[in-house]
Amino acid sequence: MKYEIRPDFCHHEGSSNGIRELGNISEQFDFHLPSDLIAQDPAKRRGDSRLLLVEPRQGISGELVFRDLPSVLRSGDLLVMNQSRVLPARLFTRRADTGGKVEILLIRPAETERTWIAMARPTRRLKPGTRLEILPGPLSRTVTPDDSPPSLEVVEKRDDGMILVHGPVDPADLAEAWGSMPLPPYIRREDSGPEGIRRAGRDLERYQTVFAKSEKSKAGSVAAPTAGLHFSASSLVELAELGVRTAHLTLHIGPGTFQPPSPAQLQSGRLHREDFHLPAETLSAVAETRASGGRVIAVGTTSLRVLETASRLDLDGYTINGALPAGAEPVDCTGEELNFPGDGREAPFSFCGRAVRRNGAWELTGHTRLFIRPPDRVTAVDGLLTNFHLPGSSLLMLVASLMGPETWLPVYRYAVENRLRFYSYGDCMLILPGLERS
Repeated sequence: MKYEIRPDFCHHEGSSNGIRELGNISEQFDFHLPSDLIAQDPAKRRGDSRLLLVEPRQGISGELVFRDLPSVLRSGDLLVMNQSRVLPARLFTRRADTGGKVEILLIRPAETERTWIAMARPTRRLKPGTRLEILPGPLSRTVTPDDSPPSLEVVEKRDDGMILVHGPVDPADLAEAWGSMPLPPYIRREDSGPEGIRRAGRDLERYQTVFAKSEKSKAGSVAAPTAGLHFSASSLVELAELGVRTAHLTLHIGPGTFQPPSPAQLQSGRLHREDFHLPAETLSAVAETRASGGRVIAVGTTSLRVLETASRLDLDGYTINGALPAGAEPVDCTGEELNFPGDGREAPFSFCGRAVRRNGAWELTGHTRLFIRPPDRVTAVDGLLTNFHLPGSSLLMLVASLMGPETWLPVYRYAVENRLRFYSYGDCMLILPGLERS
């Protein structure tokens, strides 16, 4: 049974004809997804989604409801979760000079104070000095006493299509008061009217994990780490009582997560930049779990990407025998701090940033461009909890590397034929060897 990309299966920004138009996706990761399987709303409650059980290179071993996840985990297992917080980074604005509408998506803070890198639509006629008045969104929580809206100023238009915007206060603070959740382009809804307002209010809660944390820098994600959306506070308590540990890292998800790999990325083996912080405590928990015979399970592809980035630096080898990791430079003579100055674009490097040894474990801060795809093997984790991903996406390629390139298509075929729900608000799967219910 052959699956094909069809023009109406999904909309990507800047494209009216779907993924096929982009013409740069490996055909082996194409499949047909009926549009009615793309979840437009979350399940009624966290934990109500379906959970497919998959053994790597073996196939489907069963199906549960997510709330039954504890039945396939055991004491001593470790769940590693991405605690990045989704910013209400979508701002509707109006040009002060022409009155034209411009939609802004804040991506990440720039080096200059109160300045952010952003995407704009439309962007063609924007130029430095353009002032953008922020319009109330469906859930704007602040109105100035004189009803004069705050504004952003375009200070730079970059070659990569991004812009820099500067605000009277940090643009992240303006987004908290005036912005909307940046739902993915495949969730298509009316934003206006009572129903739009009701859904927007629900998205503030449900398009956010219960363990999300705010950053001092006010940085955050423009998309949710969706595998984490299934957990409720009570489910985390239940897992802890079972003896399942949790650890956290932070990777801020950028807009590149929704785009298929470009020809240049496929050729270089490097993806878009994503900033992350991996605490020493998390790497210590991973090492302790492995040493005690437990299983390390990444909650989401973002967590796996960070852990695999760290694993490939071979910092353990440096700790044991002093062999300097590829691309690293000692910061001082102590050897307790290493700098990775490359931008992550050139092989064999995928990491740019700094590694610091704290209490015997390494802590990483920087960004990764790691692109995991078959025939790559994943070694940093034993399992992965993940949602169902877009055809041709780098996330699907990552899943295929862990699941086995010969296994992913029958699994996705089952998901389509049995009407599991796809993407951010959809169902999920646990990929883990030796799955047995307790």
